[in-house]
Amino acid sequence: MNVNVFFGVLTFISVALTWAMFSTRQMMLGFPCAIFWAILGGFAYTQSVIDWDLFYLVFFASFGMTIF
Repeated sequence: MNVNVFFGVLTFISVALTWAMFSTRQMMLGFPCAIFWAILGGFAYTQSVIDWDLFYLVFFASFGMTIF
């Protein structure tokens, strides 16, 4: 699978779960939401080639969403 497609799928799932959690007020969606944010952050960190590129910033943002 292409890296950009996999990155897009992980991003879509993470954002969709976050949106569904807040819009339906089902806090049980918070655990899978945090898991997908952590997976996205780990994947973005492995794809980062230099400091402060897009993947590096997504890594920090997604782990911030994991704590949130």
